[in-house]
Amino acid sequence: MIAQPPFNIVAVAYTDEQTEREDMLDILRCRDSVLSALDFMDYRALPFPIRPDDLADMPALASRLIEASPLCVFNLFEGFSFDSLAEIRFCSLLEMIDIPFTGNGSYTLGKCLNKAHAKTILMEKGIPVPMGWVALPGKVPSFRGIKGPFFIKPCQEDGSVGIDANSMVNERDLKEVVSRKLTEYPRGIIVEEFLPGHEFNVGILGNDPYEVQSVSMLDYSRWTHRNPFLGYTSKWDPSDRDFQMKFIDLGEDFPMLTRARIMDTALKAGRALGCSGYFRVDLRERNGEIYVLEVNPNPDINDDSGLARQCRTRGLTY
Repeated sequence: MIAQPPFNIVAVAYTDEQTEREDMLDILRCRDSVLSALDFMDYRALPFPIRPDDLADMPALASRLIEASPLCVFNLFEGFSFDSLAEIRFCSLLEMIDIPFTGNGSYTLGKCLNKAHAKTILMEKGIPVPMGWVALPGKVPSFRGIKGPFFIKPCQEDGSVGIDANSMVNERDLKEVVSRKLTEYPRGIIVEEFLPGHEFNVGILGNDPYEVQSVSMLDYSRWTHRNPFLGYTSKWDPSDRDFQMKFIDLGEDFPMLTRARIMDTALKAGRALGCSGYFRVDLRERNGEIYVLEVNPNPDINDDSGLARQCRTRGLTY
């Protein structure tokens, strides 16, 4: 008689590759946090690594998933350091073989990973975003219509990849920096007006109706002689001098109407992009107006992550 697998298996899918990129290595920390929490809750947590060769043979990967017979897949897979779009292909496979999974679906991942497309959708819904353009190899726009400084970021990367000290530039250096960045990120560069005000992020759970967990703020004016934005190393490298700049949850002294506008804008942005499960919306303020910078589906949920901290303010344990 063939033994049946336990009914409470949760397969924890994660990126497994040889890399030194800190954002990808952090996925392994998150894997361990999730495995530990699932074990504590009496699920049978099954580590399920996704390697580059696995996505080259989708039928074999599908068979491995089906054979594991999980109750669901806890999806921590975020593509590879050399292929961010792999995240979408794996999610599409889960949808195709009809295995339930945590987090956002392939449609939302695809829209959010293409930042230019996401901005277009938000604009069509009347949600404020910074004015900007997309530069592609051999097709660099004239950048007319707004004054600098400008902010530059890759169009199809995640985890602040490609954002560094050269990401905020003046008009004089703009074309030279964009051309250099395009050699590193040929899928496109977004150039947009830099918004100098407070930065906010809103952690959200649910499948619409959503539940806002908390609103956090980073007040750059408190940090003299620092970049007025967070780059890749300031998020992932403890030795970076900007690493200590952290978001803090809004206190009771923060204007309630402004908080309400931030939350309302974040919820509209998540709804416009079809978000589900859990996501974070990043916003900036300028002269009292709130703008959406990005919608981040499946953000970091390590036990020391910002989203986990925000959930704790609502009384949720990890």
